[in-house]
Amino acid sequence: GESGSGKSTLSRMVMRLLEPTEGTVEFEGRDITRLTERRMRPLRRQVQMVFQNPYSSLNPRLTIGESIGTALRVQGERDGKKIRSEVQELLERVGLEPNHYSRFPHA
Repeated sequence: GESGSGKSTLSRMVMRLLEPTEGTVEFEGRDITRLTERRMRPLRRQVQMVFQNPYSSLNPRLTIGESIGTALRVQGERDGKKIRSEVQELLERVGLEPNHYSRFPHA
């Protein structure tokens, strides 16, 4: 979407960092608009925001793989091979090459 089209606002609503003034937010066919914080916790393991500006969003000292893999580590994944494989799969899903795993944000 274009700048100002509401991408960040929508992302914040999906994460329930903002509450909608009307309507509902559905995830996988389920209305999450009024879930309690406790019921939102497992959902947040499946949904994460990805920021657009790599210069302000990603640590320039970490590779792309290390940065994205951090989310998996926070969720409890410890198997380095599995983390690498999942991150490379995610890169492919968004149109990047798996070998971008080892690149730095500026590259």
